[in-house]
Amino acid sequence: MKNIKNELYYFNIPYRNCLKLPDDVRFGIEIEFNMKNYNNYEGKLSIAQDLMKQKNYNYSYNICIEQKNQIELVSEVLKDDEKTWDELQKVLFFIISNDGYCNDKNGAHIHICENMFNINPKGWLNFFKLWSVFEEDIFMFTNGFQNQTRIGAKLYARKINDICKTIINDFNIFNYINVSALKNSKRYCINFNRLLYTSNKEYIQIKNIDDYNVLNTIEFRSPNGTLSNIVWQNNINFFINLLLSCSDNNFDVEKMNFLYDNKNLSTEFDLIDLVYKDELDKMCFLKQYYKIK
Repeated sequence: MKNIKNELYYFNIPYRNCLKLPDDVRFGIEIEFNMKNYNNYEGKLSIAQDLMKQKNYNYSYNICIEQKNQIELVSEVLKDDEKTWDELQKVLFFIISNDGYCNDKNGAHIHICENMFNINPKGWLNFFKLWSVFEEDIFMFTNGFQNQTRIGAKLYARKINDICKTIINDFNIFNYINVSALKNSKRYCINFNRLLYTSNKEYIQIKNIDDYNVLNTIEFRSPNGTLSNIVWQNNINFFINLLLSCSDNNFDVEKMNFLYDNKNLSTEFDLIDLVYKDELDKMCFLKQYYKIK
């Protein structure tokens, strides 16, 4: 452990122009932030839009508001390419340059187009077991370089360990995955959008209006608000790899089942071995997880 932390001390997380994700992976993000001297007690979108216009905002992210005195920039559907990462960096730099900041009420939500992964019931079982075992580690990681989870998470990104256990127990009895507790909910750290069940209830299916429709997603709501391009990319990479690994036929089910039955024996190293194949990704995770600046 000591040797790893010493190595991480001299390691800098790179901001990459490509994460080498599968070509068909699509995702979207919501950047929540505040601005100095921005007051919008009436919660009018026009006030936020006028302010950003005055500051010469000119990017593809849509200007929204979800709470009073908070601005939210919502991306279009994104993919892993240089254009995506370049614009994200520029948008974040724009916010910082105009006295933008995040507080303990801001989140950094990530939507991933779930229908790209074609996850079967056993894949979802892997997912909920992994989340149940490692939820505290995942929150630790998605806190970024902050030591605490934001206050707002208690209302809008609650932990779901108990729900995971119910889903897993129900699967063992009824042989299908029921995520109704996490459907279209802004209360929990995971939110499924536009879910339908097949007629025989054997597996989850996302409504396929448009293969790249950002609404056909699983939304991860645990991350703290951040204006760090490094943390944003690291979080996005983690959640996409999490879904990729759980849907992989080579996922280590035996190890996952053992850790689910013996949670006290699990470590962050088990998590990264289950999620990542690339050693650089593992280093990036641990650097952020341990808050080594």
